[in-house]
Amino acid sequence: MPPSDILGVERRRRWQDDEKLTILERVGMGGRTVADVAREAGVTRQHICQ
Repeated sequence: MPPSDILGVERRRRWQDDEKLTILERVGMGGRTVADVAREAGVTRQHICQ
């Protein structure tokens, strides 16, 4: 059985530039960490730090 049958169809998110900036701007506001903001946005810390 191919892996796609087990895991389903892989989908990638498409982010608009303004959405990316909004996420980045949240870091540090009110003491929020990269991990906090990443969790809220549904991404990993690495996505924010790249």
